[in-house]
Amino acid sequence: MRCLAQLLLLLVATTISLTTTAHAWDWLPATDNNRTLDTTFVVKAAPPSSYTGPILTTAQQQGLNATDFYLYNYITTGYNATKIQRAVIMLHGLGRDAWSYFDQTHVALLNATSRKERTTHQSRLRADEVVIMAPIFLNQDDPGCYPVDANKQPNSTALVWNDSDWAEGADSIYPSTVNDAQGIPFAAPGVSSFEALDMAVGRFANKTLFPNLNTIIVAGHSLGAQMVQRYALIGAVPSGTVPVHFVVANPGSYAYLTEWRPRPYDKCADTFNDWKFGLNAYSQSYLSDFITDSLDTTNDVESVVQRYRRRVVSYLFGLADHGKGDTRCEARAQGTTHLGRGRNFVKHLTDMDGGFPAAHTVNYIPNVSHDGLGMFTSQAGLERLFFINLNGTETPTAVGDDDQSAANWQQAKKSAQHSASSAATVRARMVGVGVVAVVVAMLLV
Repeated sequence: MRCLAQLLLLLVATTISLTTTAHAWDWLPATDNNRTLDTTFVVKAAPPSSYTGPILTTAQQQGLNATDFYLYNYITTGYNATKIQRAVIMLHGLGRDAWSYFDQTHVALLNATSRKERTTHQSRLRADEVVIMAPIFLNQDDPGCYPVDANKQPNSTALVWNDSDWAEGADSIYPSTVNDAQGIPFAAPGVSSFEALDMAVGRFANKTLFPNLNTIIVAGHSLGAQMVQRYALIGAVPSGTVPVHFVVANPGSYAYLTEWRPRPYDKCADTFNDWKFGLNAYSQSYLSDFITDSLDTTNDVESVVQRYRRRVVSYLFGLADHGKGDTRCEARAQGTTHLGRGRNFVKHLTDMDGGFPAAHTVNYIPNVSHDGLGMFTSQAGLERLFFINLNGTETPTAVGDDDQSAANWQQAKKSAQHSASSAATVRARMVGVGVVAVVVAMLLV
């Protein structure tokens, strides 16, 4: 009865959210028995590379290293890390209503734990073996959800993005400044939303914190699903020895792997394949850094494509999802509805060399439209979120320790940081030598 009551409450909330757009600033619920509002999850910012930003001085690098940035999120209340075997990172949609997506995932978990084995009549899954995390990608319309001063200007290191750019891996816009080691403010390097996801994946993959965790799921619906698909394509996904599965439900568009499109794009011939719709003209520092640092000197994206085809990606499409979603030319070149774009993307993958990727799966959900709860409580949704790799015998596929390109990237970033620090030290020494020379010259006069 308790589960039924929770489901009814969630259905009421979902119905309300369908009639009015949910926004993070309308209501940021506090902790309850199921979810905890966590404002302490630390994300460390990487210094800008030589081709995406200015080289930091030694004092600035020290200040950046000492600065903690925070990704707000909801996480399972009172979980026991030693019992956790599965982490589900659920990404919200356009309204940034992470609490609602947490609740939908929790209802799906209760549904999953009610399933019994036919032979033993025991639950296939225990709720205390699963931790749910729902990050909140706040934007500039959410002052008050993150700390602000009397003029509603951010005055903390909580991460804030511009509009919905977080869904494509863009850099944060706040905090805009941080202090160097001497307390002097300087322009803060933006933190990509994909860097924040890397930190979340890395935390759950930490065997010191979660010794028995064997599966990480990164899932999303609608705009959250767009983020999942693009993160699966270019994300570093530093999961170590833990396999990661990506669940993409009813996205409004995709990042295509080639320039083929199912529909005309005459009105956007110069932009139809730009990121976030394809792999051209990537302005995001995360994507630029990855391709430059981890692939060959010609910046060939083929390695990204092949890695994506090896990663474990599940697509869920509601057969009643006939909404138009994004009406821009670049999105319409992929199809005219959510369902149509999904089918076209499957065709796109199928027609590539090698055919439809063996590591990918597709499920069409009957009688479900653009409804996250309906998608995730379907049989296929439950399977992809909670039952895949239930015995924990899988090893990573094109993520973590099985992804050499990400390892190359991490090494390149460390080398770049060391080079930047060394260059700053040399500059400081040269300035010091110059000062001494001037003083000596003055004395000689």
